[in-house]
Amino acid sequence: MARIIVIDDDRPTLAVARAILERMGHSVAAADGGAEGVAIYLQQGADLVLTDIFMPDQDGLETLRRLKSVAPGVPVVCMSAGPSRLADGTPVRDTMLRFAREAGADGALTKPLDAGEMARVVAAALARAS
Repeated sequence: MARIIVIDDDRPTLAVARAILERMGHSVAAADGGAEGVAIYLQQGADLVLTDIFMPDQDGLETLRRLKSVAPGVPVVCMSAGPSRLADGTPVRDTMLRFAREAGADGALTKPLDAGEMARVVAAALARAS
């Protein structure tokens, strides 16, 4: 199947994503930050990258930009668990995922991760890339 890099600073989410993807038959490399994820991509390549948006060292939008600058064809799916809305009603998570799509993301996932949704989004991103 596909080689996938999962980037997330939340270790439990990283473990869940890895388990779901490996059950689907994919080979998974894990990174706990955007800079590390880009480094892994540059060393090993990948068929798909999943990245969290909200990370301390290098956020997912910057990670997306860097990956697309070195490998425009690599599919990147962004994930977010941020609040769906602020106290004043301002949408946050959906807005960030929209920004990710506008910046070139090939898909978006909300957290907590759902195995069925992940399977559909990953399959669609891989199909568009081939």
